[in-house]
Amino acid sequence: AGRERAAKLFEAYLNIPTYQRVLARGGDGTTPTDVAVIGTEAEVEARLRVYADAGATDLCATPLGLDDDRDASQRRTTEFLASLGTTFSQ
Repeated sequence: AGRERAAKLFEAYLNIPTYQRVLARGGDGTTPTDVAVIGTEAEVEARLRVYADAGATDLCATPLGLDDDRDASQRRTTEFLASLGTTFSQ
């Protein structure tokens, strides 16, 4: 469900040449959904660790609300990401 929602929300990025060049250089895929960090808390943390280990120092996240209560889902995701801050700053 997360990947389907991301595909719809980020579809416009497929038409931006600059974004396409960035995706081509990254090696993770060719669509925004390919590089989206979606999954369980453990999967999200592991994927973010890969980016941190590769040298990423900043995160700009767009939490996607899922389920019947999208606001609560976004809030949980935002709180989880905030809780990781100290993990990645060390």
